[in-house]
Amino acid sequence: MALTDSTLTITRRGEFRTDVVGPNHCGLRGGIFRYTIRVECEGASLDQRGFLFDHQRIGEFFARGVLTDLSCERLAQECGQLLLDVIARENPGCKVNRMWLTIAPDENAEVTLEWPRRPPVADGDMVRRWTSG
Repeated sequence: MALTDSTLTITRRGEFRTDVVGPNHCGLRGGIFRYTIRVECEGASLDQRGFLFDHQRIGEFFARGVLTDLSCERLAQECGQLLLDVIARENPGCKVNRMWLTIAPDENAEVTLEWPRRPPVADGDMVRRWTSG
């Protein structure tokens, strides 16, 4: 098996400044939110530099801060779409298989976007998953 037949996953964690407005926003108040992003790509998607994409672009995206009136769920969806766009501009040949983006407004709460979503499981399958260890 050639290594180009593999997948590579980049993980990046950090913090970003958020100011919130309106009655239905992410978190109880603005401040420093945490993020974790994992991006799984095809191993054959490396650019001429040998990168899938420069993970510093993720940090730059969040470093600008966010002013939002979105819920955490919608904020994760919006940021996820914008980050996929950042990756596509960085390396148009990068084949993203999966992405997970977690946004945490405080240490007790977080929401995770998973793209693409997993197919739904039948109720019986869910029961088996939770009972057969």
